Amino acid sequence: MKNNSIMYVLTFVAGAIIGAAIFWISCSYCCKSSCCAQTCGPGIDTTGFSRIDVATASTYFQNYMADPVKIDTLRAVTISPEQYQAMKMIEELDSTVHGFRIYMGMKDSLTPVRIVIGTGSPERTDNIFVTTRIASRLCPPVCDVAIPFDGKY
Repeated sequence: MKNNSIMYVLTFVAGAIIGAAIFWISCSYCCKSSCCAQTCGPGIDTTGFSRIDVATASTYFQNYMADPVKIDTLRAVTISPEQYQAMKMIEELDSTVHGFRIYMGMKDSLTPVRIVIGTGSPERTDNIFVTTRIASRLCPPVCDVAIPFDGKY
C-alpha cells in the first residue's frame, strides 16, 4: 500500500511538470494569446525610430518643402533598417494598412529625417514614425550607375 501511495504522488508530480511544460510551450508559440501576455518571436526593435503626431509630421514635412532636394530622375530609394522596423511596427499596430510612404522631412535646418506612414483608405495617420536620414537615400544621386539586374555592367 505504501508503494502505491508513492507511485500516486510521483505520477501526480510528473503530470504537473509535464502539464506546466506544455502550457509554457503553448504560451511561447501562441501569438497574442489571452493565456500569456507576450507576443511571438523577439519582437520589433524600436531603436532608431520614434512615434510622432500628425502636427509634428506636418511641421517636419513643411520644413523640408521650404527647400526640397530637386532631382530630374528617380530610379530607386534605399530604405534603412530603422524605416523597415517602423513599417513592421505600423503593420503590427494596424493590420489594415495597404502599404507605406516615406516622406522627406527636416526636424530643424540641420537635421534631415524620414517620416514613415501607413497607407490605406482612408489614410492611416494614427501611427506615424520618424527616423534619421542615415542609410536612406534617393537614387540618384548616391546609387551606382549600373543596376545589378539590367545586365549592363
